[in-house]
Amino acid sequence: MSWENLCREPDAVTTTHTLKSFDRELAELAALVREIGQMVVRQYQSAVTALLQSDRDAARQAIDADADIDDLEMRVHDEVLAIVVRYQPMAIDLRQVLAAERIASNLERIGDHAKNIAKRSLCTDSRMGAELDQMTKRMTDRVHVLLTDVLQAYEAADVDRARAVWTADAQLDELHDDLFHHILSEMQDGKGSIAIGTQLLFVAKSLERIGDHCTNIAEEVRFIVTGLSAKPRATDKAVSGD
Repeated sequence: MSWENLCREPDAVTTTHTLKSFDRELAELAALVREIGQMVVRQYQSAVTALLQSDRDAARQAIDADADIDDLEMRVHDEVLAIVVRYQPMAIDLRQVLAAERIASNLERIGDHAKNIAKRSLCTDSRMGAELDQMTKRMTDRVHVLLTDVLQAYEAADVDRARAVWTADAQLDELHDDLFHHILSEMQDGKGSIAIGTQLLFVAKSLERIGDHCTNIAEEVRFIVTGLSAKPRATDKAVSGD
């Protein structure tokens, strides 16, 4: 093949076809991420039902859902690699692709925490008092709002909504601290089972970590739209790890 053929302008029809194919695959990738998000919301709701209502069937649903979420997260990973190799996207297109994988990863981790909550709910059949139940429900409700809001921010590419999720996480941290200290106080005063209290401490931590992953997703939304780094600033709360 001559250098002239190698360097000639791409055929317009071929270029248009390639762009349409890329747009279709990018839309399918985003749809996969949204599907994971919907599955995680349902899994989380089942886990909370299991926790607050001692519902063993709901616990089993949340636990069983984890495998399907893991499978979809791997599909996103494979699709991202394929898109990068096939199209070598740039600028906002590349940001959408890279963020899709990171958002899927954070959603998968949220699913892991929901599964852990469901598992621990099986060990907390006895309640530790009305006040503790109310505090736990306030925290689970707040997490649900953060999760649904950040998924809506991703779907709408809404930076303001994503920023609101990041800000609201501080309120969740306060709820976590209040719940954590209340559980410890109940245990120290002998008002509740040490074993159940320990399980609830882990539940509270999982809820707090879900909030952290929601803020990670919010940062990815900002990255897609603005190109600013998705990594939290050094002065922000560290959210790396689980």
